[in-house]
Amino acid sequence: MRYAIPGFVHRPGMHCGSSAMRNLLAFRGVVLSEPMCFGIGSGAGFLYVTGLPVPPGVAFHGRILEMERELCGALAIPFPERPEEGGDAGWERAREAVLSGNPVLVSTDLAYLDYFGTGTHFSGHRIVLFGFDDEAGEALVSDS
Repeated sequence: MRYAIPGFVHRPGMHCGSSAMRNLLAFRGVVLSEPMCFGIGSGAGFLYVTGLPVPPGVAFHGRILEMERELCGALAIPFPERPEEGGDAGWERAREAVLSGNPVLVSTDLAYLDYFGTGTHFSGHRIVLFGFDDEAGEALVSDS
């Protein structure tokens, strides 16, 4: 089965989280620019992580981790989160949401996105799942 949510429009952007939220909100009729999503979500921030298992063992991240949640809170829009421990269970829930006409914000790891061409692990990359092709084994995603 191949399915894509009718009316979902992918618009690329500069930052994964703010462009994903811009596209999700636009689908629901809330039209904001990507910079507005970043700003309203208090996106500018600083995260310094030490003790990482890969060189150099530290990371700097120029945004807050909760930007998407903060954006929805500021706009009084529900932001239901559902963490999944197993890939199969997560995929089935996301697939059900898409079949119900609801695009899904997904936190992914860059190392597993073939089109990024990197082996570097970063599990905070945000994409929007808006369809799938079961026969091809592909997910249809909107990514910055």
